[in-house]
Amino acid sequence: GLLSSQRLNLLERKDTVSRPPMFCSGCPHRPVFDILKKMKVTVMGDIGCYSMSVLPAFEASHTMISMGATVGITKGMNKVMRMSGDEKPLVSVIGDGTFFHSGMTGFANLLHQADGSDNMTFIVLQNGTTAMTGGQGNGSSGKYDVNDDMNIDIKSMMNTMGIENVQYVDQFDYKLFRDTLKQEVKNKGISVIIATRPCALKFKIKEPNYYVDPKICIGCRSCVNTNCPPIRMKSYTGIDKLKSSIDPNMCVGCSVCSQVCPVGAIKQSQRGGQKEWI
Repeated sequence: GLLSSQRLNLLERKDTVSRPPMFCSGCPHRPVFDILKKMKVTVMGDIGCYSMSVLPAFEASHTMISMGATVGITKGMNKVMRMSGDEKPLVSVIGDGTFFHSGMTGFANLLHQADGSDNMTFIVLQNGTTAMTGGQGNGSSGKYDVNDDMNIDIKSMMNTMGIENVQYVDQFDYKLFRDTLKQEVKNKGISVIIATRPCALKFKIKEPNYYVDPKICIGCRSCVNTNCPPIRMKSYTGIDKLKSSIDPNMCVGCSVCSQVCPVGAIKQSQRGGQKEWI
């Protein structure tokens, strides 16, 4: 039958903390954009997971137009800046999936009308997958997956185009990547850094988790500012000040938080045995 009455329970509205989209735990893009944000350089972004770098809390990329556009935008902005006497360097970021999809033509054109005063640094995020649209393979996925028959060497391709200053750098070696990038933005000309770490989600990468020793932690939030999902501030018994904490169930052991900690308060567990500081 027919309902003679209807009873509705009104739920009380509860405010929640807003959270923008963010990189996964252990995402290899995280250290790259953490470093770029701290360097305060002008960064041309592109389409992919790394598009989220335009959003809070990174806000490290300053353009995001269309797939593969970063290379041409960087060259055009570089030309206008040099004509106006602006000598500031430009950094461009592009993923390997976008590189093979529509970025190669832009790189092939870079040396056309090149000038000695150019200062362009390009970062290719070679994570071995087209992650944002479902984890499809791309032209260099075979570097990380033996079952993938596509393994084009991006450095060799760049060299063939005539771009000579190309190097592979592991972005999970935070200091090495930072120092390399700082040096390249000082150099005139065209330089390319290929960041080599694979997608943690696609390739299911998980190392022993990291944890925080609150007796050493000074609460500076350097680790929190890397915007990794497992990291938060919390209260510990017997300690008045908030200290950082890492959720062991979410941590995949990438080590970035440990490397940015100024006092060595973040340590890696032994084979996942240390879940959290008790």
